[in-house]
Amino acid sequence: MPEPQASFDTATLATVQGKYSISKNANNTPILTITNSNQVAHFKAVSK
Repeated sequence: MPEPQASFDTATLATVQGKYSISKNANNTPILTITNSNQVAHFKAVSK
């Protein structure tokens, strides 16, 4: 099924071409935010 992978790759490429910022949420957890013209992606750090 190459189509879902191709769609994911396109979304990933759009994300990594965005603007990055790192902040902390209300619980003092680091949050990476990537923003471009079409979407906002939030990544939360989790302990191993």
